[in-house]
Amino acid sequence: MRSYAFDPDLKDRYGSRPRRQPSKERVLAFIKDEVAAGRGFPNAVRIATHMGWKNESSAYDCLYSLVASRHLKTEVGQRGKRYWELVA
Repeated sequence: MRSYAFDPDLKDRYGSRPRRQPSKERVLAFIKDEVAAGRGFPNAVRIATHMGWKNESSAYDCLYSLVASRHLKTEVGQRGKRYWELVA
């Protein structure tokens, strides 16, 4: 049995954890930081690596949900390449 007494991530003896920021908001914050630092819009592999996800399909899912919530815009360029853009 795991002892919760020495775990700094837990709030109380019942094991309730503090609320985490949803992934969508963390990805949006990461994108804004990357763009502000002058590194350009991160690709799905960089987002997945930063978030600790195993593949980039999770990053694409998150990017499409950000498009649906109107935080990002996307358009398809030549040869099917997709371009992402922050909405101000």
